[in-house]
Amino acid sequence: MGGSNIDKNNLKEFIVFSKNKTRIGLFVFSGKDKETGSFISVVPSLQISGYGSTLEEADEMLNTSVNEYIRELTKLSSKEKHNELIRSGWRKAPHKNKEFRPYIDADGVLRDFDFEGKIEKRNIEEELVAA
Repeated sequence: MGGSNIDKNNLKEFIVFSKNKTRIGLFVFSGKDKETGSFISVVPSLQISGYGSTLEEADEMLNTSVNEYIRELTKLSSKEKHNELIRSGWRKAPHKNKEFRPYIDADGVLRDFDFEGKIEKRNIEEELVAA
């Protein structure tokens, strides 16, 4: 997964499933925990995080966890994928059969996400080819 600075108003998160690959675009929030001194990287829409003594370690752990989650999703039937993503707060994109987007409330807040302190926000996009 690669990161870059983003304008949150111009990008949207997504997961798109196709026969041989899955495309993802996700927001990553990173920061340093004031209490532990550890770095934390979080993809709140998947409720997946990584941590480490450096930002690179946190990102590596996050990368591994996100990839594993997506690989496990691809093993599920279409109905099971749909149910898992809905349970996690995602919705099918309007007029798109295999694309999902996270649930954002009327105030623009991602469901159940609370991150305090200084953060860096970036986007990751990746195409995962079925194994």
